[in-house]
Amino acid sequence: MVSIIASFMENMVIKQSLIKSLGSGLRGLDPDFIGSVDIPVTRVPNGSRIRYISAIAMKLAAINSQSPAEIATLIVANQADKIVDDGIITTVLPSGMIQFDITDFGVVKWLENIRLHGLPITANSPDNQSLDSGLFPVQYIHARCCSLLRMAHRDRLISLVETEPIFTPFLWRLATPRDLPWLDDSGNLRLVHDAEKMLIGELIDGVDFWHYLPRKIDDKKVAMKITEQCDRFLRQCPIWGEVKLHHPQLSQARLGLIIVTQSILRFALQEKLGIIAPMEL
Repeated sequence: MVSIIASFMENMVIKQSLIKSLGSGLRGLDPDFIGSVDIPVTRVPNGSRIRYISAIAMKLAAINSQSPAEIATLIVANQADKIVDDGIITTVLPSGMIQFDITDFGVVKWLENIRLHGLPITANSPDNQSLDSGLFPVQYIHARCCSLLRMAHRDRLISLVETEPIFTPFLWRLATPRDLPWLDDSGNLRLVHDAEKMLIGELIDGVDFWHYLPRKIDDKKVAMKITEQCDRFLRQCPIWGEVKLHHPQLSQARLGLIIVTQSILRFALQEKLGIIAPMEL
């Protein structure tokens, strides 16, 4: 079961995809030139876009005669065709750093993957069925997400497949719209508010984090960071009122982000923290 979950999560982990792609680029080089080296990949939390960088070429340049920029160019040339269709723009910087920008299409692909499939849960019910004072903010925001989705169903902004489940659903599934309007008519992501971008970044970081060991911070801190950004998003990015009246597609895109957030918070609470993810408080 664990191996199945690990394989499934790799398809949702951007960091893992980039490391694999860089690995394919390294395999195109002389094995003696590469040696044994880990591939560093880090997300840059600049808030404006989802961006990762890798200093792999600099690590290799330290033990070889070529410059970091030359090595990075070779790596990218060997791996470019592996990710060209995945919504990723790769750039070799003058320093030799390899930069990956996730396009709006790539962000939507990631959001849709989580929205449609969720994160795998190994246990149906955690042992701890109570509220936890230290994790109450996470449990509250999770319940708030569930409440907003049911409210949106009643207001006909969306139509849920199941509106009043007995237990918190693994995933809130939509009957309509079948395809969420993440992108506008120009193909740009509708979620451009700073609070929306910061929440998406924290969600991506969370999924990246829960895939890798060893971890530098604990599960609770990661869940709290997502919770704080979701709280900000809910306060600063309205769904009802003028937005619903004049920009209903933006309302639906924001509801889609709530579905993704709820799924990831449920995974954090139940799978990683071993506590109930309440549907209401």
